[in-house]
Amino acid sequence: MVTGGDPAGTNGTDPAGAFARGWAFLRRHVAVLLALAAGGLLTVLVNVGSTSHDRAEAGIASEAWEYWLWEGSSFLVWSLAIPFIGALALRLAARPWWQQLVVHVPALAAASAVHIAGMVALRSAGYAAAGSRYVFDWGMDNLLYEVRKDALSYAIIVVAFRVSARLFAVAPSATATPAAAHAATTPFRLEVRDAGRTHWLAAADIISAEAAGNYVELHTVHGALLHRATLATLAALLAPHGFVRVHRGRLVRRDAVRAITARSSGDFDIELADGRRLGGSRRYRAGLGSPANGAAEPPGRG
Repeated sequence: MVTGGDPAGTNGTDPAGAFARGWAFLRRHVAVLLALAAGGLLTVLVNVGSTSHDRAEAGIASEAWEYWLWEGSSFLVWSLAIPFIGALALRLAARPWWQQLVVHVPALAAASAVHIAGMVALRSAGYAAAGSRYVFDWGMDNLLYEVRKDALSYAIIVVAFRVSARLFAVAPSATATPAAAHAATTPFRLEVRDAGRTHWLAAADIISAEAAGNYVELHTVHGALLHRATLATLAALLAPHGFVRVHRGRLVRRDAVRAITARSSGDFDIELADGRRLGGSRRYRAGLGSPANGAAEPPGRG
C-alpha cells in the first residue's frame, strides 16, 4: 500500500505481499462488507419491485429478467469497488478534511466512470445473450443523474468504513507504552495479528511503519503486516527502541536509514536498508539527527 502526503511512497512491494494484505483487509472488515452487501441486495429487491410496478402502470412491456439485469449489473460493479473505496477511506482517515476531499473527488469520478462503463457492458452482454440489444442514454442529463446516484453510494461506503473503524478500534492499554528503562532490560516483542496469524516482532524486525486509518502498516524483515493500532500509540511504544517520526503518518527505525536526500522545499527523501525510499517532512527532520550506519547525506537543505 502507498501513503500520500508527499510525492514519495512505498516502493518494492511484491505482488504476493500485496495480495496477502488485500486478503487481510477483506477478512478484517468482513462485517462492514457484509452489511454493505446486504444493504445493496435490499436496494436491488426494492428497485426491481418498484420498476416492475411503475412500468406496468405506464403500460410499458418489459421482461422480468430485464429488471434483474439492470439492478444486478449495478450491484455487481459496486460490490467489486467497495473494498478499494473502503481501503482509500481508511488510508485518508488521519488527514485533514480538505486533503481527503482533494483525493475523494477524483476517486468518486473514477468510481462513477467504472460503474457506468461496467454496468453498461454487463447489460449489453445480457441483452446480447437474450438475442436483443441494450441501448444506454449517453446524454449529459442521464450521465449527471447516474453520477448523483453514484456520489450517494460512494459516500455511504466511505462513512460505513469510517464508522466501523471507530467502533472496532483498539484502545491503548495502560501497558501499551513501557518505560525506556523497562524496555532496556526486558526483551521487546510486539504482538501483531494479521490475516489470522499472530506474529511476535522484535524491534529490529521492524523497518518502518505507516498510518492506515486506525491501523498501521508495518514494513518488516518478514514482509508487510497490518497492525490494529494508531500511529501515535505505536510511536510511543517504539520510541525507546530507536524509532522516530519522519512524517505525520510515518515512522522509521533510525539504524535502518541508509541515506537521506534533502529537497529544495526542506522536505527530504529517505533510503532504507531494504532499498525502499520514503518521503519525510521538514518539521520532523530533527528527529533523525545524523544518519546511522554511516549513511551519507548529500549536501542540501535539511
